[in-house]
Amino acid sequence: MAELSLDVGCGNRKMGDINVDIDRKVKPDIICDIHHLPFRDNQFDKVYCYHVLEHETVNPEKAIKELLRVANKTVEIQVPHWLSRNAKKDPTHRNFHIMHIKYWKKWKPIKTQIEWQYLIPPFILRPSNITVTIKVASNK
Repeated sequence: MAELSLDVGCGNRKMGDINVDIDRKVKPDIICDIHHLPFRDNQFDKVYCYHVLEHETVNPEKAIKELLRVANKTVEIQVPHWLSRNAKKDPTHRNFHIMHIKYWKKWKPIKTQIEWQYLIPPFILRPSNITVTIKVASNK
């Protein structure tokens, strides 16, 4: 049986088998809020959530619990790094505490990765995003 994936806050990228977003304009498969996903517990093998949790309308703790509820294997979350250009560029980015690696330790991620970008000029590396993969506990 093929693995089933969910992309929460898909925007225009749509990388899941089912793609959800709160914005009708991006034409997701399902329009819904990250805090109330209309799916059964453990329904998806992999859940993606890229560049959603940093927004001021999102309660990160409640959203992560909901992502973990619908996943049965892994949840992959990406947020801007607090030093990136995108962190402060968008005025709706208010949840800066989640942009630090130390925030994610309570979920015991199996993988944490920082992406880097070159700034030209002055030809230096600067962190861009943090991607965290959390393995779903088998005894939820």
